[in-house]
Amino acid sequence: MQANNFSKNALALWEGPGQVQTGPGAVLKACLRIIEAGWYFEEGTSCYKIQLFIRFVIDLARNDIYPNFEYLRDNVVPQCYLRLLECEVLKKIRILQEVLAPVGWGRYVPPGHA
Repeated sequence: MQANNFSKNALALWEGPGQVQTGPGAVLKACLRIIEAGWYFEEGTSCYKIQLFIRFVIDLARNDIYPNFEYLRDNVVPQCYLRLLECEVLKKIRILQEVLAPVGWGRYVPPGHA
């Protein structure tokens, strides 16, 4: 973190204020894709497995590959010996959205209340 801040500040001194723009790294993007899909890493995952995941995602990013959630779940996670768990609350919300979306939230009237 300190090296990244140092290099960012050094570039800002060289280029001028407001000229240096940084975005989230490949590992953060991969983790956000997993979280946004409603999944999370199993509790108690070892540091070794997390380091494998980080190296794998960074290697993909070096080749300009930024995988979507399905690729991460089906290919990257098993190769790093990780296990993903689905968040039950988000799963239930997704099912409700699929059931109620065609009807529309504003027009939905529960059965027997018409």
